[in-house]
Amino acid sequence: MAAVMYALLLCSLLLTICQALRNILSFLPKTFVKCLGILLSTPAVLVMSVAIPFILSIFLLVFTKFFDRQDCFCWVRPDYVVAAIIIPVTILLLSTVICTSFMIYKVFCGMKRKFSQGGHHYDPNVITKIVSIVVMQISLGLPWVLQFGTLYSPYTTFWHYLFTIVLGSQGTILFLIFLYKRYRAWQSESVLKSREPSFHRSSRRKLTESLGSSTDTFNEY
Repeated sequence: MAAVMYALLLCSLLLTICQALRNILSFLPKTFVKCLGILLSTPAVLVMSVAIPFILSIFLLVFTKFFDRQDCFCWVRPDYVVAAIIIPVTILLLSTVICTSFMIYKVFCGMKRKFSQGGHHYDPNVITKIVSIVVMQISLGLPWVLQFGTLYSPYTTFWHYLFTIVLGSQGTILFLIFLYKRYRAWQSESVLKSREPSFHRSSRRKLTESLGSSTDTFNEY
């Protein structure tokens, strides 16, 4: 069972990294897109993220003592935790931070700079969107960080409770982010609707003034 759980952990890690790389493909130069496109194709991702982890777990189970803990905790041995868990999860966290920061810069900051240079209107809720993305990434990534404290003890500790609370509250946090974004969207719609009557009045006034000036010009002739 420990081998299956470890294989599933590696699958989720590799699939998450591949998805993060796919998300930034549209922001990369064409030369990088061609290379990464081959590496991130569906057959390559399935082989790399599903087949290799299960083959590796079976090999470690049969030929090594990788899962032989001699206690009631069905997981890898404590002396293999650094190489088996901490290093892969650290790579995942670093890739998440790098890809998220790159996307934030390209999508929001680059768009804001482009619109400000061209004299166009840019989204005033850029900061709110960035904060929402960062909070969501922290909410999804925090359990991976907290699980480090649960690896060295086969019994229930403070870290196990904290890990369970944070993992269980992810849905609530994402729902609160969704409600906040809907509230901001409703506020923006209300502001736009309140500005529409004044805009129509000013348009009518300008139209009337232009018609009056044209009539005066005609009377002069």
